[in-house]
Amino acid sequence: HSAGAYCVPRAHEALERALLALLQQGLPFQATVSGSSSTMTRIRRRQALLLVIAADVTPITAVHPLVLAAEANSVPFVFVSSKAALGRACGVSLPVSAACLVQSETRDLFGPLEDALAEIDRILI
Repeated sequence: HSAGAYCVPRAHEALERALLALLQQGLPFQATVSGSSSTMTRIRRRQALLLVIAADVTPITAVHPLVLAAEANSVPFVFVSSKAALGRACGVSLPVSAACLVQSETRDLFGPLEDALAEIDRILI
């Protein structure tokens, strides 16, 4: 199996840019959580609104528990191309395999988040 077969749904270029921007916008509001462990904790606590996973994680099966937890907790998820880009969006210099958006005090993220979720639904159809 190629890694690409596991990376569904995969964000197209415009959606990926929007998702990475959304994660970056969430940083000042503590709405962005990065790293597999922290992200898993937020999913299990039902605090995650959206899970973003890097498609270039090796082995890709390393992120499978995150996908299963997201599905079990009804958290929408999507793959983006690069853990380096995901890390930059999360404000860290290291690559990041997964990140999530969590609820925050700001309403600024609501519109862009709704747009991203609608686009993820659209690419699943």
